[in-house]
Amino acid sequence: RVHGDSSRIGSMVRFKHRYFLFEILWDEVHGRRSITQADLVHTFRQGVQELFGALGAGEAAGSLTVKYFNATTSIGIARSSHAGRRKVWAALSFVTRINGAPAAVRVLNVSGTIRKAQDAIARYNKALVRAQRQGLAEPALVAALGELGAALANHESDDTDDDSGGDSEHADGARDVRHEAGVASAMES
Repeated sequence: RVHGDSSRIGSMVRFKHRYFLFEILWDEVHGRRSITQADLVHTFRQGVQELFGALGAGEAAGSLTVKYFNATTSIGIARSSHAGRRKVWAALSFVTRINGAPAAVRVLNVSGTIRKAQDAIARYNKALVRAQRQGLAEPALVAALGELGAALANHESDDTDDDSGGDSEHADGARDVRHEAGVASAMES
């Protein structure tokens, strides 16, 4: 290094992560199961392996961890690398069983920081409490939560494909049709 040439100092690239706010949707017949963060990590990594093989698992599942999970609300935050976020998102969407019990994972929000994921949890819980206070039935509750998703999408930046560090991607629209079909097919098998 030549003295006075500081162009190489500080040129390391930061490792970027994406944080997935997710909800476990349990089959009503079997009810909730007691699960740990390690159980979820194993299930999620196994899902990436099944969908994308060894190469996809190496790219996406290596950095996949569950940073937070509340067993009471069945809401958690998973972290993956920015490069593997789409594979992880797909794997989460195709989960049909957790610890042998029929279940589905609904991705509620994807963000660039854990703080934004925590803020999304707070907004989601407030909307859920508001819906329950209004006495909404299950179909109306699903629609209300879909509206929350739209509000989350409008509240935060949708653009995380660029390297500008955009904070959020909206996970799904008004209804989670995959959940309804996925849990129904999981109950039949």
